[in-house]
Amino acid sequence: IAQDNRIDSLKGILKTAKEDTSKVNALNFLADLTTTLDAVKGMKYAQEAFDLSNKLHYTAGIGTAYVVMGSSYLNQGKLDDAIVYLNKGLKICHDCGNKFDEAWAYNNLGVINERQGNYEEALKLYAISLNLKKQIGYKKGMARSYLNIAGIYIQKGQRAKAIENNKLSLKLRQEINDQTGVAECFTNIGVIQTDEGKFDEAYKSYSQALNIYNNTNNIQLSTTTVINIGYNYQQQGLFNKALEQYKKGLQMAEDANDEYVIAFCKSSIGSIYLQTGEYEEALKNILASLQLRQEMKDEHGVAQCYSNLGYIYREQGNYDKALKYYSDALIISQKIGNKKSTADDLNSVGNIYYLQKKIALALEKYKNSLNLFEELEDKHGIAQAKGNIGMIYAEMGKYDDAFLYYFASLSLRKEIGDQDGIATSNFHIAEVYKKQGKYEDSRKLLSESLKISKEINNKDLIMNAYLNFSSLDSIQASQPQITSD
Repeated sequence: IAQDNRIDSLKGILKTAKEDTSKVNALNFLADLTTTLDAVKGMKYAQEAFDLSNKLHYTAGIGTAYVVMGSSYLNQGKLDDAIVYLNKGLKICHDCGNKFDEAWAYNNLGVINERQGNYEEALKLYAISLNLKKQIGYKKGMARSYLNIAGIYIQKGQRAKAIENNKLSLKLRQEINDQTGVAECFTNIGVIQTDEGKFDEAYKSYSQALNIYNNTNNIQLSTTTVINIGYNYQQQGLFNKALEQYKKGLQMAEDANDEYVIAFCKSSIGSIYLQTGEYEEALKNILASLQLRQEMKDEHGVAQCYSNLGYIYREQGNYDKALKYYSDALIISQKIGNKKSTADDLNSVGNIYYLQKKIALALEKYKNSLNLFEELEDKHGIAQAKGNIGMIYAEMGKYDDAFLYYFASLSLRKEIGDQDGIATSNFHIAEVYKKQGKYEDSRKLLSESLKISKEINNKDLIMNAYLNFSSLDSIQASQPQITSD
């Protein structure tokens, strides 16, 4: 509401403003406020500021207009254009001694590098921006920089540094009573809590943030939080709820013409359809996301799409093609230094080796993945990797070792409330019981797995559970019955 009032006030001032530098400054300020709500409209105001600045030979106004234009392109997901205009603005602002807008340009160049997966470069740019903001005592901007730095550390899986920078941001936000900034800190806390498997706490953090965003009419940050809530549900195996949030986020992103978030939402929707076995819908959404991400040179996003394509080909039995996509994803994840994605991709490559009966290679990848997940303290990933290692030992007939890893995985999944993971663990343990001839134990766990699988609509697990029940019926029917005289 406050932002809307400022926009209306500036529009009123501009109606009677003279063609001077004050009007340029008002147009640039209006463009800045507007671009987060409507990037195209923000660009229009920035162009007016640029044209008037040229007419007046007002160099400082040209520099700021360039930075606003770059920010508008960024909000539209047009990263190449954003880089060009931000760098133009950066040079002029530096020459004019305009540290405020110079810092803004460095910050947004950091955002672009973060989106492209260039995390180390993004950290450098955020640090430069932070230093400039400190020089001019701009606390709100400093808080933004700390928050952005925290976001990078979340992506890299370095939670201690993420929490440290998030606290620095939150402290500044509270000092200046910046409610939107406080909400962003809550969002970051929610992301960390989701990664730690604290799903209920994460939902509360996201809800606190969303309430503030809605009250301040911040559509861009509301959209991000809606998507985060979807991811929180997805990590719990609550796919229908996750899909509902992702589709809501997609509609919001389309309304705002934000191509980056549109691509992210389509990929997320595709990942849900992957997990529910609806591969045609998954492929449609993932390919749409991949095209947008390649156009934006979003390396992290491209890697995610490759990984999802690998999953589809894996499920279709085309293991060579699946291995190619998973390996390509792994190469990108390692290149950009994303440890979490690297761990996920190692796990995926291990899955293909397992299906190709290359057991030793699969075990190697799973153990490498486990090491990274443990380094990141990622309980969901640790549970997944331990479950896969258990699967290898079961395949080798080392049932004691298999149980050790399977039950460790199941315990973690229960701790973090991962319903899909619990169903999967119960299914695999049931398989080992069947191999050991403990048929009633196997039936009991299969029943538990089937119940959860139906609740979360995991079609693959439902089908496999019924197949195993059929197998147990055949085995027990073929055994001689012991009767008494």
